[in-house]
Amino acid sequence: MRAGREVWALAVPAAVVAWADPVLAQVHVFLAREEGARRVLPGASRVAELRRHLSATETSALEARLGCPLDEGGFHAFVGLEADGGPAGVALIVNEVGKVQPITFVVGVDPAGRVAGVEVLAYREEIGGEVRHERFLRQYLGKDLGSPVRVGRDIVHITGATLSCHAACRAVRKALAVHELLFASGGAAVALEAAAHAAWTVEVGVRDPEAPVVRTLVLMGTMCSVCLFEPEGEKDREATDRAADAAFAEIARWEAILSPFREDSELSRLNAALPAGPVRPTPALGAWLLEALGWARSTGGASDPTAGALVECWRRAVAAGRTPTEAERREALARVGHARVHLADGLLEAHDGMLLDPCATGKGWAVDRAVEVLRARGVRSALVNLGGDLYALGAPPGRPGWRVAVRDPRRPEWLQGVLTVRDRAVASSGAYERVWVVGAGRHAQVLDPFTGVPVEAVAGSVAVAASAVAADALATASMVLGGDAARAVLAAAGAEGLLVDALDPARDAATPGWEAVFDPAAR
Repeated sequence: MRAGREVWALAVPAAVVAWADPVLAQVHVFLAREEGARRVLPGASRVAELRRHLSATETSALEARLGCPLDEGGFHAFVGLEADGGPAGVALIVNEVGKVQPITFVVGVDPAGRVAGVEVLAYREEIGGEVRHERFLRQYLGKDLGSPVRVGRDIVHITGATLSCHAACRAVRKALAVHELLFASGGAAVALEAAAHAAWTVEVGVRDPEAPVVRTLVLMGTMCSVCLFEPEGEKDREATDRAADAAFAEIARWEAILSPFREDSELSRLNAALPAGPVRPTPALGAWLLEALGWARSTGGASDPTAGALVECWRRAVAAGRTPTEAERREALARVGHARVHLADGLLEAHDGMLLDPCATGKGWAVDRAVEVLRARGVRSALVNLGGDLYALGAPPGRPGWRVAVRDPRRPEWLQGVLTVRDRAVASSGAYERVWVVGAGRHAQVLDPFTGVPVEAVAGSVAVAASAVAADALATASMVLGGDAARAVLAAAGAEGLLVDALDPARDAATPGWEAVFDPAAR
């Protein structure tokens, strides 16, 4: 078997003391794809949609051109024709992550390789959507692949939407690079020939038989992707598709069990029943809770499933346009503490007013269960990524492991480096990805369960561990503990990790074995 294509994942820090709110994952669709394509190709009298698949060679070439990993296995493109049949350009649909969720752009590129227009098709977060306004997007007109598009220098950014502005710059560069590789010179002739005879949609390119199946859905209020290769010697794409479906179904099952935002979830029903006395959780919920309580003990309470009252305190206050008062925080903290929860013989007893929350372990637990499903179906090479909590099963064919890019929390538009992992999990936490905005203040949703206030000293943490639930809990605990205490907890768990100081790179800290899995030069 020849060496398989290199596949990357991005470890994006996520909120660690708040489950991803489903409201944040709502999709605001502003334009249909065809309408967007016509807007960014104003000279086109007609457009035809192409679904262009990438070969392994093309993927490598694009990654080299962009200097970063490419998640897509192909692109939707609209080829525009003028009234006389001449080329009007190509509109490319591209996705780039803003804060946490992907923003869907359509970028029009004229035959000379210059930006003819940019529009936002869909936005999925609660703030930052101003990037869709014309006064921002028209800054890209006329740019080509050699033009600098740096936020704050070449592109005037929008206050409060800086990460979305960076996403727009990356989307424009990606579209220009795709146009250069696939549609310039001979590529354009192929596309135009296809478009000239197309009633609507044409498939262009050949699927690489050794390329992975890559699927993405919104689950647990965040983006979930499953990337898997067919078992060696078993080229059954339908079976591989079914395995991906089964992994998604397992994560969806745990969303129905653990979501604190669904009144019908098992966790919500348990929390509602706790004030009345001892409760018997379902076996599934009890299994997660035992694991979460175990990690609470191992981390000295820095990863605590009883932090729900504290999270709810902050959510209520922020909804009222303020931060919690000291009295409110003290009252919430009085209801936090894993030592006052007892689960034995299937019966749960908890301190009055306590709320259980899957904040620090829920996503990792769901990832581990999805990996179990894939293993049971014979899959030996897969990457399951749930909002930055991921497990690398085996390795891509011909590779030593899965490549996981780690974003710099001090400069989110940059990468710190790349992890290479095999049969290990990676989780990250960050103080910039999810924030509560109160007036002019921005408060990280990473709450210290000992003080009740947002973590400020550590900008982000990454943990590499034997399981996703372990990595999830350890990344959370590292953010809260910081410094030597965090490294001691990681070492005790047999994990590796990195802590990024909020201000000074000289104070960044890593475990002794971090350098063995991390390449800071591979950006």
